[in-house]
Amino acid sequence: MQSRAALLPNVNYNTSFLYTQGNGTPTGKFIGANGVHEYVSQGNVHQEISLQNVADYRRTSAAMAVAQARSEIAARGLVVTVVQSYYGFVVAQRKYATSQRAAAEAQNFFDISQKLERGGEVAHSDVINGTGDESHSFRTSGARVP
Repeated sequence: MQSRAALLPNVNYNTSFLYTQGNGTPTGKFIGANGVHEYVSQGNVHQEISLQNVADYRRTSAAMAVAQARSEIAARGLVVTVVQSYYGFVVAQRKYATSQRAAAEAQNFFDISQKLERGGEVAHSDVINGTGDESHSFRTSGARVP
């Protein structure tokens, strides 16, 4: 922006007035300028054109374009990272919920097997098989075997 502004012309405008009260004589009193009442307006337009300014403008424009491109690339990379992390989190939650359900089912199977064994309806080997399944389910879910 500043290098672009250097290519534009500068405009200065000043307005002033000297207002003194005359004493009725043709020469006046305390006349510091050309008359009793003097109004001055000045304008100045200045433009400096050089190849150095044009080169600076082009250089900074190119640097700004590179910075914008890098910013866009970084923003896209950030979006990809956030999306990957979010879906990784969702998948981990689902895996955890599935392993919790499997552990609950194994515990339920083990409890039913023990009750059936106590009632004499199932052999002890079925309870042992249930214990192995339960241990495996608890190990994969991260829970402790009772």
